[in-house]
Amino acid sequence: MAPTDDGDSLDLRHYLGVFRRRWWIIALSGGIAAATALAVSFVQTPVYEARSSLLIQQQTSDALFNPTTGQPNDPQRDVDTEIQVVESLPIRTAVQKKLGHDVPDVSASSVAGTNVIEVSVRSTDRARAAAAANEYARQYIGFKRKQAVDDVLGAATQVKDKITQLEQQLAALPAASGQRAGFEQQISLFQQQLDQLQVGASLKTGGAQLVATAQIPQQAVEPTPLRNALLALAVGLVLGIAIAFLVDHFDDRIRSKEAFEDAAPGVAVLGLIPPVPGWSEPTEEHLATIELSGSPMAEAYRSARTAIQFLAIENPVKVLQITSAVPAEGKTTTAANLAVVFAHTGTRTVLIDCDLRRPRLHKFFGLPDAPGLTDVLLGRAQVEDVIQSVPDSPGLWLLPSGTKTTKPSELLATGAFARLVESVELSADFVIIDSPPVLPVTDGLVVANRVDATILIATTGQTTRRNIRRSLELCRQVGAPIVGAILNKVGEQEQYSYGRYGSYSYGGRSNGRRETTSEIPAAEKL
Repeated sequence: MAPTDDGDSLDLRHYLGVFRRRWWIIALSGGIAAATALAVSFVQTPVYEARSSLLIQQQTSDALFNPTTGQPNDPQRDVDTEIQVVESLPIRTAVQKKLGHDVPDVSASSVAGTNVIEVSVRSTDRARAAAAANEYARQYIGFKRKQAVDDVLGAATQVKDKITQLEQQLAALPAASGQRAGFEQQISLFQQQLDQLQVGASLKTGGAQLVATAQIPQQAVEPTPLRNALLALAVGLVLGIAIAFLVDHFDDRIRSKEAFEDAAPGVAVLGLIPPVPGWSEPTEEHLATIELSGSPMAEAYRSARTAIQFLAIENPVKVLQITSAVPAEGKTTTAANLAVVFAHTGTRTVLIDCDLRRPRLHKFFGLPDAPGLTDVLLGRAQVEDVIQSVPDSPGLWLLPSGTKTTKPSELLATGAFARLVESVELSADFVIIDSPPVLPVTDGLVVANRVDATILIATTGQTTRRNIRRSLELCRQVGAPIVGAILNKVGEQEQYSYGRYGSYSYGGRSNGRRETTSEIPAAEKL
């Protein structure tokens, strides 16, 4: 088998992804169409159809002086001609005059391979349908008979005229003329033909016979609820698919790693974090690396940690900023879990909460948020007095946000903040800064000038391409060292080519279990 083109494979996965994400639109569209068809079918007045059958015989022309007499006709053409006669206005007028009321329309069709014509009439009155079908057949037979008789009588008139001409010519000849015998013989022959035509006129049927009379129908032909529902369902599904693709086309949210890379060319995706069922609220504080240390989510954070460590091989990264485009993208959760997994490797890690507007890091570890960063920047406290050791996570310290301030951007832009970061950097192996999102406020852009690397957090199904592009544009304008991104809530389907964690076991729940057996020297202060 020839290898499948990657582009075609990605297109197929895209289409399947649209079906998976928008299946409810397709199902809803099909359901509404089918339900509407059923409802309309049940309120419609039943329509009944009655059918009578006519046999059309090959008609022999009696026009004695027609030079085409005896030439074969096209049977199908003859039948098609008779169908038009059945449906003609003269026949309908005759039926209406006979029945005495407005009659329904008639439809005639030929039975394949035969000279039989079916006469069909539909009406909401079953008896009326049968009566009209039979009357259409009778009026057609009468019309054809009259036409045939008139044809014969016309031929007889021509013969009479010919006899009259011959008799006049005979009368003009002398009694002793030798031509009289020839004229008398012609007159005798034409007289025989006239006698035959007069007899034939009384026997003509018009070449049409009623072979089956219409019976009063018992079952309605319309509506057909089941058929209508199935057809409507098919149409609704097709329409739903079109709507689903249209909605997906205008949906600007990223859905996969490829979609993010397309929106942010050159920005590497360092981690794909799967969701945990039941942990859907962005305001809830959960540490998968501690509460579910053997889960796919915890392993995903470890993989992201490894990717970050590899970045430091060529360009040393000691101070890392975690930010996002807009709130509720999971940046604080990511910062807290990354700090835990770095500390588990024996790296002395400091976590700084620079989100002075909506601080949450302290809630993840059950620590107070003040005093903290703002108190140090305002000169009210020293770093060593406010930094806190995280319980059950040796090697991890937290510098909380501190007392609320009305000027967070100004505080973070001061030289005091730069000196604080340098001081913490000297005492720790690794520093992670949780900063506000870059689009609503400028705090994150200010912090970006004080770090070695910045990681952008995005959430599949939530973050839009427009926000990603604008965030990267702002970061690059201030020279932020963007080194990559981490995607949250990446489903199993989107991780098809990056491995599954479910096939491996890392143990069950753990209360701060460390990944290594080596001990990190305990320290209360850095």
